Amino acid sequence: MYGGRILGISGYAKTADSVRIFISTESANTLFYDDAHSNTSSPSGTAFSTISAVDADDNYGSAVQTIAAHASSEFLFFAHNSEGLMKVDVTSSAPTQVVSGYVPDMLFKGDTLIYLNANKIFTATVDASANVTTLVSDIVPGISPGMQKIDVHPYNGSVYIFREGSSPELKKSDDKLAGLTASTAFSTISTSSLSSSVNWKTFAIAPSGRIFVFGVDNMNKYVAYTDDESTWTSTSIANGVTGSNVAFHGDSTSYSVYHSKLYNHNNGEGSWSEFGNASQETHPNDGVVFANPLNDSMVFMTTDQGIGLSIDGGPSIFGIDDGVEAVQVQDFDMTASKNKGWMASKSGIRKVSDFLTSPSWSGSYYPQGDGSPYFSIEIDPNDTTYVYAGNIRVYRTLDDGST
Repeated sequence: MYGGRILGISGYAKTADSVRIFISTESANTLFYDDAHSNTSSPSGTAFSTISAVDADDNYGSAVQTIAAHASSEFLFFAHNSEGLMKVDVTSSAPTQVVSGYVPDMLFKGDTLIYLNANKIFTATVDASANVTTLVSDIVPGISPGMQKIDVHPYNGSVYIFREGSSPELKKSDDKLAGLTASTAFSTISTSSLSSSVNWKTFAIAPSGRIFVFGVDNMNKYVAYTDDESTWTSTSIANGVTGSNVAFHGDSTSYSVYHSKLYNHNNGEGSWSEFGNASQETHPNDGVVFANPLNDSMVFMTTDQGIGLSIDGGPSIFGIDDGVEAVQVQDFDMTASKNKGWMASKSGIRKVSDFLTSPSWSGSYYPQGDGSPYFSIEIDPNDTTYVYAGNIRVYRTLDDGST
């Protein structure tokens, strides 16, 4: 029942007070789901369960990153690296192939499915039984091979297509989504003013129509945005790498932006904060994010040991990974008495006391807030207060982890 790193998060409003959350993971148990209450004063859920049609004995593995939930049918659509676009619900005996070939991105606008395949755009309708009817196929946006992301403008209705790179490409359809044809033309949005030292990785369109792109150089994350599709505002926002998606809460005048392990409550302007900067039970990770459609204060994010949730828009986070939590242990060391030990893992370092009698485990330690995976640990065999931990740096404590 245990998963690994979260690769994709999607969901839909199941009732007036609950959302169904789907996740794809870097493990043999490919897909999980959970129903979580959203509008109550104390949001809660049960443990995540595997989707049995796509679990460890079905051999889909970690090759599923792009997922999109369809509310009307309660099906999850997912892209597999070799099997193409698939669909499944939590009771299915096996997933069904929708289309073959690589699908780097897809999204739902109501019952309209838009997806990328073979460097072309396709649209289809999906009914309450998850039947897929193609509307328009083989739309060629005229972008270089390797387009990765697609979105729809909330006001002009155009379809936007993005290809990552140090000289990224961004185009929009001259026709609205409902009026797309195989001969629809696409206009180029200039990105020439964006820094070529940054690899611009992903994009999304905010509720106001503002276009965001996010990227990374060797050290830092960057954000750039445009309101007029001509002038870009760009800034460095944190160190680390970029996530693969962007999520929003709010309306056209006031909204929050979530990306990687960061949040911004000022329409993407000004400073950005890291999830859990006020309090954290778990450590955020530079991964995917998902905004709860029923509650503007609830956002789901990737953490170092699974999936986390904030119910205050980002400052405080806690783990919700029952049923999916996984700790990848890299190293372990103990005192000569075998009474105390420390371990290094992908999700921080932990210690155990009274190991031979009644073991007591600590929560995760992140020395100086460093969330990079830890690969090595060493404790003085005769002095329980001296411990060394290593990731891409080396940390030391002389007081049993207090400092």
